[in-house]
Amino acid sequence: MNILKIAQSCRTLVLASLFGFSASALSSNYSIYAAYVNEEIEDACLSFDNCELNLLEQAQFESIIVSYLDEQQRLTDDGTPAHLLATLQSGEYELLAGSAKFNAGDTDVSQIEYTLNWRGIPIFEITTLQNGLSLEDAVLSSVKTLVEEIEAQHVLHPQFLFQQVEASDYFNELSMPENVAGFYRQQMQLQQDPTRGTLVRYEHEQFPSAIIDVYVYPIVKHDYQDKQQELMYLELSKDLQVIEAISEHRDIQSINIGEISSIENGMVFEVQADDGVEEMYTSQYIFVQEDKFIKFSANMPAQFSDVMVQEVMSSIAVPPPSEIMNAFRDVDRAFSTTPAQEYADESNTEDTAEVAVTAAL
Repeated sequence: MNILKIAQSCRTLVLASLFGFSASALSSNYSIYAAYVNEEIEDACLSFDNCELNLLEQAQFESIIVSYLDEQQRLTDDGTPAHLLATLQSGEYELLAGSAKFNAGDTDVSQIEYTLNWRGIPIFEITTLQNGLSLEDAVLSSVKTLVEEIEAQHVLHPQFLFQQVEASDYFNELSMPENVAGFYRQQMQLQQDPTRGTLVRYEHEQFPSAIIDVYVYPIVKHDYQDKQQELMYLELSKDLQVIEAISEHRDIQSINIGEISSIENGMVFEVQADDGVEEMYTSQYIFVQEDKFIKFSANMPAQFSDVMVQEVMSSIAVPPPSEIMNAFRDVDRAFSTTPAQEYADESNTEDTAEVAVTAAL
């Protein structure tokens, strides 16, 4: 992972916010920001006559980019424009755009640089060159290239993100049995967020409606090794809250929610409900291995899923801690042990952002 790029990204975002380009200062729903071009592009531009840098502001970039993507999602069957628009509204991603214009001989040259960040970490970069176009037309042309490259390189697919941020390699390093206690493993599915890990579904060979989902995902807290029992309890408590909210929303009157109880190396709770049409069951288990939670969600009473869960836990091997999660835990440790005022000091906002991320990585 390129630490320098991450530190530079933090600096760019802080500077952008100082000049009014932050999301909070705008009515925009899209995380698109004007940013300074990198030093290589700046030096190349300055070597030509009439070099002009960072000409377009955030509102201009956003208007051109969003208008093009919106038009394309309506006119074509290609899902990339719609996916990119949704991604830039998610709060997890941001698109930084920089511009440079210079004269090379008798030709005006426009250079547009894009960086797509996930949580401030650069995961994809592209630079385009256009000759003889106005800067606005050059941006429009560059957006077409941006979309084509995002589609060609599968940039918006979870596997691309996992690889770029050096998250755990679940496809190659997560070992789980193919079949166990009458259940057969289905295809693994990465979650959209590396902190949510992956999902593996097991279906029963004789009863296809009998399903056990296994979620394997990293623990973000830096002190997880000392607080495994507490953290497992908190995770299952979140599931209980979701179940209670769903039952209330669906007005399910007959529901029995069991207490969270300890089992060997883990915890479990059961739920039985009747919505007037059918009886419903869920059994939720949680364990910890390495730096990962292993959570089982079975749509059956625990007496039928216990054996399967026990056999999977006896053979499962999770990936080792990843670089990105080690970095997140270092940041969590820093914010847990340092007085909040040090991070709230506005005079050191830029330095704090760089130090926190760079030190973590």
